Amino acid sequence: MKIYFDGTEVSADYIASLTKSGKVYDEYFKVGSTICESYTLKVNKNAITTMPSIVTIYSSSILKKTLYVSDYNDDDNVFTTLNLEDGMTKLNFRYDASPIMVHTKTVGTETINYAYLSEIFADIISQAGLTTDISSFYGDDKEISWYNNTYMARDYLGYIAELNGVNVRMTANNKVEFIPINTTATDTITFDNIDSYRIGIQHIITRVVFDNGVNPSPWIYGNTNGETYYVNTNNVYINEAEDVENIYNEINGFTYYNFKTNNCPLNNINTGDIVAFTDGTNTYNTFTQFSNVKLSGSTWCGGIKVDLDGEVKQETKIVGDEDRYKMIQQTVDRMNNTVTTLVATTENLVETVQTDMYTKTEIQRIVDGTGVDGVKVTKTETMNGTFDIDGMHYEKNGAYTKSTINEAGVLVEKTANNEELLFAGYDNSLGKTVVRSENLWTKRYLVIGENSRIEDFDTGGGVFLL
Repeated sequence: MKIYFDGTEVSADYIASLTKSGKVYDEYFKVGSTICESYTLKVNKNAITTMPSIVTIYSSSILKKTLYVSDYNDDDNVFTTLNLEDGMTKLNFRYDASPIMVHTKTVGTETINYAYLSEIFADIISQAGLTTDISSFYGDDKEISWYNNTYMARDYLGYIAELNGVNVRMTANNKVEFIPINTTATDTITFDNIDSYRIGIQHIITRVVFDNGVNPSPWIYGNTNGETYYVNTNNVYINEAEDVENIYNEINGFTYYNFKTNNCPLNNINTGDIVAFTDGTNTYNTFTQFSNVKLSGSTWCGGIKVDLDGEVKQETKIVGDEDRYKMIQQTVDRMNNTVTTLVATTENLVETVQTDMYTKTEIQRIVDGTGVDGVKVTKTETMNGTFDIDGMHYEKNGAYTKSTINEAGVLVEKTANNEELLFAGYDNSLGKTVVRSENLWTKRYLVIGENSRIEDFDTGGGVFLL
C-alpha cells in the first residue's frame, strides 16, 4: 500500500498507522444514504514539509482512495495525525438552484421558472468540483420550479438517491455513484475467516409508505408481511405516487441481518456494499459499515457492526376532502427575507402563502424597538399569557385569579369581576409605593416600620412597641 501527499509518495518508514471508518446507517434502515468514508493517518513529522490538501492511497499501482485533509493534530512531538475524508465532504455546502431555473411554463395566469432534476443533479456535482458517470436516472425529467437555499447539496443528492431507491457514495477517484441496495453481495466471507460473530434479527422490506400528513391518505405499496420503509417526508423530489412505487420496486423483498464481527478481512469491500457471511450452508447478508478498520501491510482488517431497529410509525388518518395534494413547494429567499410556500393539487395551483423571515441582526433591531421595514413586535401570545405594551398578563381558563406584571408592579385580580386582590407597586394617585390586599395573613408576626410588631402566640397575641 502506497500513500501520496499531493502526488508525492510518502516513505513507508514515515507511516505509523492508517485506519478508516465508514457508516451507512445509525439507528434505522433508510434509502438515499450519502456515504462518506473517513480515515486517520498518523505519520512522522518529517513526512510533512507543507500540509497536503489531497492524500491518495494506491495498492499495486491501483488507486484505492482519494481523500481530503479535513483536520490535523500536531501536538505530538514526533507524529502528526491527519483526519481525511472522501469527496462526499465537498457536498457540505448550501445549494441554491435558482440560477439554473431558466425554463418557463404557464400555470393559469402565472409564469413559472423551472429546471429539470437532471440539470439540478449535474449542477450540484459541478459546484462541488466532482464528476459522475451517471447520465440518466428515474425522475431526471421532473420539472422543479422551486428551491430552498438553506438545504445542503448533500441533502439534495440524498433525496435524488432515495427517489431512485439507492444509496450514494464516492468511487476511488471521487466520482459520484449510485449503489443499489437490493442487490447481490459484493463479497462472501466464510465464518472460518473471522474470529467471532453474532447474528442478529432478520429484516425483510415488504412495504413502502409515504405519509406527510397532508395528503388525505398515505401512498402505500406492498404488504405488512415484513417491515415497512417510511419514505423521508422531507424529500422535496417525491411528489406523486409513482415516485413511491419506484422506491418500492427497487427495495421490495430486500433482506438483511443485524450482524457483528470484530475481526474480518475487508480488502475487497467498500462502505455500503452488501457482504455475505456464510457457514457453508446458511448465508447472512448485511451492510458493510465499520469503524477503526486498520491497515496491516497491504491488508485491511477490522469489525463490521449492523444493529438496526425495524422502524414503526402510525400512518396519519385524515377524514374529509378527497383531493390529493400533489406537491408542497417552498422557496426561501434570504436576500429578500421571504419564504414562499406553494401548495398544488394534481390539477392546479391552489394557494400561495408568503411570510417574512428575519436575520438575527434584524430580530435584534425589532427587540430594540427600531423595527425592520417599519415592523415592530407589539404583542406576543402564548396558550396562557400575553405580553404587550401594558405588561405581562397571565390568565388560565377556569382559574380564580389572573395577574399582570408591568412597570408599576404586580396586580392580582379576581377573574370573574376584575376585583383587586393584591397590588404591590407604585400608586400614581398616592405618589408612593404601597401594598394593598383583600386579606393579609401572616403566619407568626407582622413588623410595621422599625418600632412596632404584632405577633401571634399559642395562647393569644400581642402588640409591641420597640
